[in-house]
Amino acid sequence: MSFVPRRPERASLRHLGTSTRTVPDDEATVTVRPGQTLWSIAADYAGPMATDWEVAAEWPRWYRANRHTIGPEPGALRAGTLLRRPGPAVTAATSSETEAGVWS
Repeated sequence: MSFVPRRPERASLRHLGTSTRTVPDDEATVTVRPGQTLWSIAADYAGPMATDWEVAAEWPRWYRANRHTIGPEPGALRAGTLLRRPGPAVTAATSSETEAGVWS
């Protein structure tokens, strides 16, 4: 007997491009709570369906947007610090943009 995979009943909303974020878009800032890290904050904003890969790509954006507030060590977050939410993620650059040095 050979294996025959079944077709999924319906595509995951996440794979259809539906947002998995649970935090309202109008929240431009977040106040760091005790025990939070940039990873945990990025994971909260990425939503419950975010993969570790997605969070790993997201937390550096939070750091870059708030480096002036956090300082040189991204692991040194202090409770009560007010962080700005980073802007929209940049999608993959086209080869012509990369060649022109737009994304370097």
